[in-house]
Amino acid sequence: MQSVIPGVVTETFDELPLLTLINSAGFASPIGTYVGNTSRIGVIAADQYGGAGNSDYMYVGSRQGGDSTSVTLTLNTPADYFGFWWSAGDAANRISVYSKGVLVAQFSTSDITSLLANNPLIALNGTTYQTSAYYGNPNTGQFSGQDNAEPFAYVNLVASGFTFDKLVLDNATNSGFENDNNSVFSGTVNIPQDFPSFVKVVDVPFSTVPEPGYPMLLGLLFVGSAYWKMRRAA
Repeated sequence: MQSVIPGVVTETFDELPLLTLINSAGFASPIGTYVGNTSRIGVIAADQYGGAGNSDYMYVGSRQGGDSTSVTLTLNTPADYFGFWWSAGDAANRISVYSKGVLVAQFSTSDITSLLANNPLIALNGTTYQTSAYYGNPNTGQFSGQDNAEPFAYVNLVASGFTFDKLVLDNATNSGFENDNNSVFSGTVNIPQDFPSFVKVVDVPFSTVPEPGYPMLLGLLFVGSAYWKMRRAA
């Protein structure tokens, strides 16, 4: 439910009062400024759909009237890495990555759920895991195992050969794009090949990149989290 990359800076949403509904001015965090497309961003207490470690979390989408269906995070510093706990994932969740005003990558959580059709998942070190382990809320306590029809995972976006400075999370339906523990890192991100939670997946679907020379997406899947590598096209 949190990044395994050393040295990250993280926004947990825990410093905000419970049931916070951020206004249209957004809010400044340790990693950047969040601004919604309507009058408020939902930051709420843990429930069956989200809240890493039973803590507060942010959702994007019309779960209540007037919620933002799109939230823009402008980073304080250009980054090579962005991670977030993606909970209760559904096909309407989408994230877009920008570098200097250019859309360089975009994918939906349906790209990740399609990967979960592979069973068992085989880690880079040969360890095998069942896909079913992704489904249901992994927190302890009253929400443990709830929402067992949707996947929960930590998603990691890693850039190779460039940096990015803005991300847009959107969800046009009333389901919600639940996320927590947003983490960033500037610098080289090394993925150890013998770490037992890394599972390699090739030929991951991705949206068309509009500018030549910007990244193409390749995919690796962690057990418990997903890793997407963005690199410059040849």
